[in-house]
Amino acid sequence: MSQQQYPQPQQPGSNGLATTALVLGIIAVVVSFIPVLNVVVWPLAILGIVFGAIGLSKAGKVRKGKGTGITGLVTSAVAIIMFFAMNALFFSAVDKASKELDKSYDSTTIGDGKSKTGGAKESKVMKDFKVTKKLLSFRS
Repeated sequence: MSQQQYPQPQQPGSNGLATTALVLGIIAVVVSFIPVLNVVVWPLAILGIVFGAIGLSKAGKVRKGKGTGITGLVTSAVAIIMFFAMNALFFSAVDKASKELDKSYDSTTIGDGKSKTGGAKESKVMKDFKVTKKLLSFRS
């Protein structure tokens, strides 16, 4: 009797591009929260979108990785949105802090010229600075 051999069922191929898109998207989302360092989000997210699109089209052929490809696309798109949001917040905070510093160090205003100091008014920060300077000079 001859033994009949049946073909082994084929394992579906892997979809490494979809997995790569997911990994790049996750890294891009995490890095997008870090000001200044989030500049690297652009290449990561763009590569994530490209790999996700290719992986999604490949998912139809290998029957694997459709969800991973979609998730890679979404996380990469979210990373780009977070990049803009975090940069807007960061630069807004820096601008606000800069304006506050400018206000606090603006020590004088133009007065009427009749008073002893010329009508100039000192800010609280400058008064504190002068008091600290006097205290330090007494210690020396």
